[in-house]
Amino acid sequence: MRVKYFVATLISCVFIGVFSASAKDLTTSDVWLDSEITTIYTLNEHLNPFDISVDVKDGVVSLGGEVDSSIEKALAVEIARGVEGVKDVKDNIKLIRRLNLMRLQALFRH
Repeated sequence: MRVKYFVATLISCVFIGVFSASAKDLTTSDVWLDSEITTIYTLNEHLNPFDISVDVKDGVVSLGGEVDSSIEKALAVEIARGVEGVKDVKDNIKLIRRLNLMRLQALFRH
């Protein structure tokens, strides 16, 4: 009976050690950073995650894409900077002016 408990305890310790080491490595990995930033963009009602591309290499985040306002651009950059494990953020997001439907209708009314 003691052997079973010993083996079970040993296996538990090995799994706990493996998973805790993996979790630590995962939180600082480029894949984790990319997923974390993309998820935050998706949950943010002021950003369209399909407009912003995220690329991470060695903890350095490169943002690309096109947004409508400088506020969206600044928000995307600050969110990325705020994620733990991000070393630097390279902002390559372009500002564009899209004509929304209301602006387009206003143009053609006059």
